[in-house]
Amino acid sequence: MVARQDVKNINETIKHLDKDTFREIAAMMLKSSHVFTMGLGISAVMAKILAYSLNQVAIRATPLIHDYETFLEQLPFITPSDVLVAFSFPPYSKGTVDAVKLAHRQKVPIVAITDKMTSPVTFASSKMIPVRSQNLLFTNSFSAISVVINALATEIGVRNRSQATRVAKKVDRIMELSGHYTTE
Repeated sequence: MVARQDVKNINETIKHLDKDTFREIAAMMLKSSHVFTMGLGISAVMAKILAYSLNQVAIRATPLIHDYETFLEQLPFITPSDVLVAFSFPPYSKGTVDAVKLAHRQKVPIVAITDKMTSPVTFASSKMIPVRSQNLLFTNSFSAISVVINALATEIGVRNRSQATRVAKKVDRIMELSGHYTTE
């Protein structure tokens, strides 16, 4: 039942994905100075995965961590030449919504990855990707969210192939020289 629900979430997400908007979001990230990602709960995990995936394709990305500093305290470092990607799924976090509103007032381009067009973060966002996250439990499923993250990173990697390849080789060489890899 869980697998069927996840497959349904993925299929519904793909079916309702606006391909032009998706391409525009990839272009925004490619031309940005820096991509910042954010979210709380499972959205924080997804934000970290997106930042990691973007770094793998040579896009400078950092997840905002709501820990010793709130999101609001980190926003002054984000500029209109950057992009902020906000993950927000029910129950919607006031901290995420407030940060998106402030970033919007600072003229930062914002991409919302959320469950519906009327999610609170969409009203201050430049672009949004609706992702189905229904689950058999009270939590959100992250399968379709993961597919969207992988698709974004892949789209950007394909468009930025030479830079992504150059950075990947450089990182691989550093890891090899530092003894990071093992043969056992």
